[in-house]
Amino acid sequence: MSQSSTSSKELCIACLAQPYDLTCTCGGKFDFACINLHAMQIRAEYEFVHGETGERLLQVEHAAENKDCTSTKIIIENWRQKRIQDINDIADDALNQTQHTENACLDVGSFRTQYAALSEHLSRVVHEQLDAIHSLQRQIQEKLDQLENLPELLQDDRSLDTQLQSKLNPNIFNQNSTIHVIEAVTSVPVASLDRTTSTTTELSPMAAPVVSLDKTTEPSPIAALPTYVEPPRELVNNDLLSSSTKVTQEHDDFDAGRTVNIQRENPIIISITHDNFVGTVCCHDNQLLYNDYNQITQNYRLTFVRDLTQPTIRQIIDWNDSDRSIDGDDKWVQDIAYSTKLKGYLLLTRSSLRVLYDQRNQLEGFHEFPDRKMKRVTCNDRYIYLIVAADPTSHNGDEIIMMNYDKEENICKTFRDIVLNGRTDLGGTHVGEISDLAVNMYGQIMLAYRLKLHRQVRVCTYNVSNDGQNWTIVKQLLLNECWNDDVSYTPRMEWCEKLNVFFLIEYITSHLIMLDKNGQVKGECRFMSVQNRQESPLNLTISTDDKLCLRYESSINIHQIIDDRF
Repeated sequence: MSQSSTSSKELCIACLAQPYDLTCTCGGKFDFACINLHAMQIRAEYEFVHGETGERLLQVEHAAENKDCTSTKIIIENWRQKRIQDINDIADDALNQTQHTENACLDVGSFRTQYAALSEHLSRVVHEQLDAIHSLQRQIQEKLDQLENLPELLQDDRSLDTQLQSKLNPNIFNQNSTIHVIEAVTSVPVASLDRTTSTTTELSPMAAPVVSLDKTTEPSPIAALPTYVEPPRELVNNDLLSSSTKVTQEHDDFDAGRTVNIQRENPIIISITHDNFVGTVCCHDNQLLYNDYNQITQNYRLTFVRDLTQPTIRQIIDWNDSDRSIDGDDKWVQDIAYSTKLKGYLLLTRSSLRVLYDQRNQLEGFHEFPDRKMKRVTCNDRYIYLIVAADPTSHNGDEIIMMNYDKEENICKTFRDIVLNGRTDLGGTHVGEISDLAVNMYGQIMLAYRLKLHRQVRVCTYNVSNDGQNWTIVKQLLLNECWNDDVSYTPRMEWCEKLNVFFLIEYITSHLIMLDKNGQVKGECRFMSVQNRQESPLNLTISTDDKLCLRYESSINIHQIIDDRF
């Protein structure tokens, strides 16, 4: 027989083996002390587990309430229908275009039949046959014009993917892009500025609120960063690139877009000695003009390649020292641009503009800029656009000059205008510079400027009208992670007629960006020298026969721009 409990607070030995039984296991008799103790322990355990289970039940009920699967199903279904509709719309548009092209080609075969029939009358030609052949020729020409104006047929599905991507993300901005849109004002015209007075128009409703300034307030001074005006010290690109930048160079996460139209394989490579990071280079048709600088001999060599199919055949263009009438002017070429109006290359030095005509091998003076220090030049058939370094006595900073081919100058924009952008509520000193500009066939100007106070590099696109009097900003972009206090010559830019985009290259990040006339990014990629992956592009130029020339410290790489795939 099992030993009974000796205390009402303890279970008997037999019950200890099965403590949760409702009846004692002490043989044939009941031990009421054990029974009571059993009941208390079982109730306590039950109440604890019951309370804990109730809390878990509340948690799961609350979690289930937050999982509104019905709404999510509706969202998913709506998304599916919308994306299916997007794909169907893109496919329908592409099929309609293809069908339109197919329909346009249907009656081409009948022209051959008519032509063959008319050929049978060669032995006896009368007015009827003459009228018929003229009519057929006119029909064929109209059909040819129609076919040539039709869009190119798809060769693969990449353009369809691009259209779908643009619907998913209209701005086509990749997460890893170094670009941010910081302004997109479509109607902020800025009046021109004369030499003495800083003038801006009133703000449009889209601009920031106006803060009244005291009448005695002086214009905030604007100082210019030292740039091309004096030869910059030699820099090593490896020191400028952060470790994170070096890593990402080999792993591009950008949306390549139209950069796939740059043929990277087997470029023409011309070895050079760099010109202290000025990067002067200009390509026209199948020609190339650039300036070299030998730091040992401190001599300049203006080099001309007349035929890029024979890049080793080069000419040295002599400088006529007797033409140096301006004190301080020398052979330090600031920038080069080709003028179709003059049919020659415009070479900008610190104080003058010279021309190298196509059929001559001698520089000729074009215009002088006494008491000014010039930085950049670009042009179209109507104007020559120049950037002038800031006058230390002026509060306006760098200036942009529009000069016609009669050599009449007009200061149409200053660094202060660009920074303030028609606003009067921005005070303080704006230290910086305009680094480059480019023009296109649509009357637009794209320029890049550097704002030292915020350590920012920005790119602006403007619609320019009324002979440079009115500037309306289209888009302003902020370039990230490309500021360096010692580097003032980046970014550089050029208009590409073939792809209908601005090309922009940035030295610090080895970044090439394409922007259309609306300021939308159309492609991004990294570009490094083929011979030395540590070298970033200093400058670029695009020729009329679609050659992209990128100048690095030790070489010029020439790539072909192939047919637009998008």
